[in-house]
Amino acid sequence: QLMEGMLAKGKSEKHDEQVQFAAFKQFCDDTSVEKKRAIEEASGNIDMLKADIEKYTATAAKLTKEIADHDEDISVWTGD
Repeated sequence: QLMEGMLAKGKSEKHDEQVQFAAFKQFCDDTSVEKKRAIEEASGNIDMLKADIEKYTATAAKLTKEIADHDEDISVWTGD
């Protein structure tokens, strides 16, 4: 009878552990899918932002040159 009790307890603990492991594995799988999607989305955003940076850097350089040209014109007009 003692052995049967130990066997039943062992089977119950094994079942509980299997259930707990299955829940944890599901959590890990779900988290992994979510993180991979987030990484892909962030990578796309990084590429887009790099392109924006290049565009705005070129615009800033162009506007800096235009400002210098206007400053030169103002100097000529004011006789500096």
